[in-house]
Amino acid sequence: MRVAIVTGQFPALSQTFVLNQITGLIDRGCDVTILADPPARAEKVHPDVERYGLMTRTVYWTRHGRPAKEQALDGVRAFLRTKKRRLLPGMIKGVGAARRHDETLSASLMVKAAHLSRLEPFDVVLCHFGNLGRECQILREMGALRGKLAVFFHGYDMSVFPIERGPGVYRELFKGAELLLPISEHWQERLIELGAPPEKIAVHRMGIDTTRFEFKVRRPEADGEVRLLTIGRLVEKKGIAYGLEAFARVRERFPDARYHIAGDGPLSDELKARAQALGLGDSVQFLGWKHQDEIIALLLDHHILLTPSVTAKNGDKEGLPVVLMEGLATGMPVLSTRHSGIPELVRHGESGLIAEERDVEGLAQNLEVLLEDPDLWETLGQQGRAIVEAEFSIEKLNDHLKERLEALAAS
Repeated sequence: MRVAIVTGQFPALSQTFVLNQITGLIDRGCDVTILADPPARAEKVHPDVERYGLMTRTVYWTRHGRPAKEQALDGVRAFLRTKKRRLLPGMIKGVGAARRHDETLSASLMVKAAHLSRLEPFDVVLCHFGNLGRECQILREMGALRGKLAVFFHGYDMSVFPIERGPGVYRELFKGAELLLPISEHWQERLIELGAPPEKIAVHRMGIDTTRFEFKVRRPEADGEVRLLTIGRLVEKKGIAYGLEAFARVRERFPDARYHIAGDGPLSDELKARAQALGLGDSVQFLGWKHQDEIIALLLDHHILLTPSVTAKNGDKEGLPVVLMEGLATGMPVLSTRHSGIPELVRHGESGLIAEERDVEGLAQNLEVLLEDPDLWETLGQQGRAIVEAEFSIEKLNDHLKERLEALAAS
C-alpha cells in the first residue's frame, strides 16, 4: 500500500507522534513517502530518521529563500512540463477553490503541485493537521495529488485556525476527505460543531512505544527532596506561569521540593523573570531543550509531572500532549488541568489530579496532596501505566491505523 504522509516541517523533534506513525507503517510493509517542508533551522534529529533512511523517502514540496511569486511561476512551468495537460481543467478549478478559500494559498499550491506531478498516485494520503488537509483537498481537485484522503486533527488546527479563518474554513475538506481522524473525543465533538459529517469521523489517538519507558515506583529521596518536572515549549498554552505560581504557594511548607522546566520558546525570558520575582531562587531551574533520550532520562529522574495547560488568549489549545503519555508510562503521578483532551488520559483521582485552567489555588492544593502523601504516587503511577498500555500503545494504534487505511484504500 502506497501511503503519503503529509506534515509540516520534517524532521521535527517536537513531533515524535508523526515519526512513530511513519516508522510504524514502514514496519508493517507500507511504502511510505513523506511530503513536508524543510526545517526552518538545524536542530537535533531523532535517531529513527537515520535508522529508517527517512530522508530518502522525503519530498520537500516547498523551498525557502525565494519570493512566493517566483516559486509559483516555477511551479506552473514545471507542472505543465510534466505533459499531463489533461489535468489542466482540474488545476484551474483547484486554484479557483484556493483563491475562494484563502488568497495566500495559490502561490504555495503551485509549487506543491509541481513536485506532486512527478509522483505516482498513492493509495492513501494521510495528512497531519486540518489546515494542511485543506490544502491537500485542493491539490486533489487540481489533479496534482491522487489518493484517498485521511486527515488528523491535533490542536492549533482545531482551535486557532477556525477562529482566524471562520467556522466554515473546513467546509470543502469535510465534503472531499474520506476519513477525519481527531486525536481525542474532545476534538471529535468540535469537528461535529464545525459541520463535519459524523459518519466520516473516527477518533484515533496518538501513542508512544511503551517498551521504551521503564516503570519506576516513585519515592521521595532519602534527604526528602522531591523533583517536579514540566516539559514543553515555553509558550502561553503550556501554562507554565501558573505552574510557577502554584509551586511558589507550597514552597514554604515543602522547602525540599524542586521544580525543573525543560524546553525553550518565546516566553523563556519572561518565565525566568517571573520565577525570580516569586523569590524561587535555585529551587527552580530552566533546563533548555532536550532530545528524546534526554527526556526519558529526565522523566525517570523526577517524581511528579506538572502540565498546567491553558487556552491561550488567541484560542490556541493543546491536543493531547505526548509527554503526558510518556510520564504516565514511567509511573509518574501527574498534575494537570481540565483542558482539551487531557482528562481523557489524566483521569482525576485515577491516573493523576486535575485542576481547572488558570486555577493556581487548585493546582497548589493538588500539589500539596501529592507532597503530603507520597504513598499515593505508586497507586496513581500504576493506574496511569495501565491506561497508557491499554489505550495509547503505538504498536496497537499503528496496527489499527493500517487496518483503517487498508479499508479506506479498498473502499
